Amino acid sequence: MLKFGRDPADLSSLVFIEADRLHIKSTAALKVMQQAGGVLVSSFASLALCIPTVVRDYVYSEVVAPNRYLLFGRKEVCRRPTTAEKSHFL
Repeated sequence: MLKFGRDPADLSSLVFIEADRLHIKSTAALKVMQQAGGVLVSSFASLALCIPTVVRDYVYSEVVAPNRYLLFGRKEVCRRPTTAEKSHFL
């Protein structure tokens, strides 16, 4: 995170690092969906990336982020990554 001039303690937005590029907000969420989702989710994410960033970030900040638990559910305990998944995290 420091490499990109971003404070690692700043938890104000989703951050995704891909091939030495830092993505935040809606772009980060869509990049995660592209890589982690199935065919339908990945296709949706690819199409959504064609929408201008300012529009996507507004929708993300005003609709998705404040309602994430309503939209995606809330778990009492976070799932721990498998050994194979650990290499994808800092």
